Amino acid sequence: MHSPVITFGIIALVGHLALGVIHAQSVHQGITQIQDGRMTIHKIDLSSGAELRHLVGTPQASPGTRSYYGPNSRDTAYPKRSQTSFINDLADEPCKAALINGQFFDLSKNPTCLAFPVYSDRLRWVSGGCESPNTWPYEADRLLLEIHDRGATLGRLYNDGLVGSSAKFRLAGLVAGKNLKGSWYQNQTMIALGDYHSRDSRYRTLYILSGRYVRERDAINTLVRYGAARDKIMLMDGGGSTFLSTWTPSGQRTDNIRTSRQIPHAIAVLAAPEPTPILTDTQKAKHVFRTLEQRSSAFPANQRGTYTETSGIFQQRYHNGTALYIDRQRMLWYFFNRRWTNTNRNLDWWYAWSN
Repeated sequence: MHSPVITFGIIALVGHLALGVIHAQSVHQGITQIQDGRMTIHKIDLSSGAELRHLVGTPQASPGTRSYYGPNSRDTAYPKRSQTSFINDLADEPCKAALINGQFFDLSKNPTCLAFPVYSDRLRWVSGGCESPNTWPYEADRLLLEIHDRGATLGRLYNDGLVGSSAKFRLAGLVAGKNLKGSWYQNQTMIALGDYHSRDSRYRTLYILSGRYVRERDAINTLVRYGAARDKIMLMDGGGSTFLSTWTPSGQRTDNIRTSRQIPHAIAVLAAPEPTPILTDTQKAKHVFRTLEQRSSAFPANQRGTYTETSGIFQQRYHNGTALYIDRQRMLWYFFNRRWTNTNRNLDWWYAWSN
């Protein structure tokens, strides 16, 4: 018998899986998006600084609901929310790359508890998991994903396995390939790991697969084909709960998979911030000069004259008789009212201020 908490939306599809053109592109810093037929795979380089983030609504008390894995004896319930509501949570997030559905839950309740543990170092415990280890699927079929600063692990979920971990992100799910309906065509969400490093026993690459009307075994084989370890694939909630929204670096959103079902938990994929360019001293000096042109009428841009640079000394002259000068000690001087004046400001400080 299925536990009432574990819900799988089943959609039958007659015929074979339609093959599509495989298209891969690096959409964000450290993230590659692959479109393979009806499956979208996000390949995430965890060493790049990309990360996952749990999204939930306002927690509410869940009387009579036990927490089987978390630090508290009673679990927490969360309101079900629409895909659009979770999208709005990321409105001010500059590094958003993707948004997927998350944990299993009880369809019959609202608010509802989450079946298995969910943890974030930003939110502390989200849920300790309200699904007993003694109900189907049994504890042996449950996995725990732990993401650290530069890698991740995926292993069995044990009742005492959450104590003492340094992971900043934890998420539990099911062993992929053991679903009793695994040969059915339905929407799928899976998370997998690849690129194992023996030095710290962690994986550097995380895969997220979102599929429309695909069989579980086909999704597993696709992940393996792109580099995931076959024994490191975790099944998340699927069926009618599945959704996927993606963003380009410019912020343009595409709802790749939409759902009308409301769910209590979603996962955001956040790219690493774009690296700050390293500027040369020449670029810094010109930036300071241009900033002062904008802030002081004494140095008008339309009166800009010769610019000279010699042995680390930078000078900008203006046709109205004024000038700006940066010496070898990175001190800024300006020529105004027929005299040179030292601002007593170091160039590095001045650049940070004017930027």
